[in-house]
Amino acid sequence: MRGRRFLLLCFLLFAAGCLGRVALRPPAQKAVPFILTVRADAVDALLLSSLPAVGEQVHLGNTHARITALSHEPVLLRERENGRERCYPSRLSLRVTFTLSLTAREQNALPVLGATPSFLGDEVTLSGEAFVIRGQILEISRHTVGENA
Repeated sequence: MRGRRFLLLCFLLFAAGCLGRVALRPPAQKAVPFILTVRADAVDALLLSSLPAVGEQVHLGNTHARITALSHEPVLLRERENGRERCYPSRLSLRVTFTLSLTAREQNALPVLGATPSFLGDEVTLSGEAFVIRGQILEISRHTVGENA
């Protein structure tokens, strides 16, 4: 008889734990609008035509984003000649900067683009129909809808 009581007690304790976990679960977080700046270094200049235009949808990891600004500049190459340093722009490599508008969950005022929050300097994958680029996050700002700036 004691064995049955013990099993019943264990089952009731398990059921109370499950109910408590479900009842006390924190509410699901809503998606918050963010603006991110991502820079990719050493992008092949021949692929410039395959980059998306402003306003197109891209994927930042698993999150959909819209490009709000796009700029590119040649990578500066440095060499020493007769003891002097000389800089000149590369014809083969570009530094591309994307400004993206997206909505993502927020944790500690940072966007969650995967399983963990994304910090400045994190490397992310930006992909579209005809390209995949790896870049670093340079700037994160929370965009409040209707805010006067």
